Amino acid sequence: MAGMLSSAVKAIKAQGQNRLASAIFSGFKAMVWSFGRTFYVLWLEMTGFIFAVFTFISASTLVREIRAHGWVTDKHRFWASVGFTAVSGWFTLASFVRAKKTRKK
Repeated sequence: MAGMLSSAVKAIKAQGQNRLASAIFSGFKAMVWSFGRTFYVLWLEMTGFIFAVFTFISASTLVREIRAHGWVTDKHRFWASVGFTAVSGWFTLASFVRAKKTRKK
């Protein structure tokens, strides 16, 4: 009888320790997930800002090319400016939209 009671007490203690370990692990996992998502949103916003700067610089170059009729004098430079402005603008937009979607989760 004492042996059965002793093993029952040990099982209850082991179950309590297992529940405590599970709760600690669950809390740690939630904290790491939250920090990771926050840093990911920050990363997306920073890359979006960098691409916004690239877009601004390339757009100003494109305006300068348009005023100088660059599509006639230097076609390659003009179309490179158009392409780079479009791609940088797309990356800026996509980065901020993805950051907003990630933040909402």
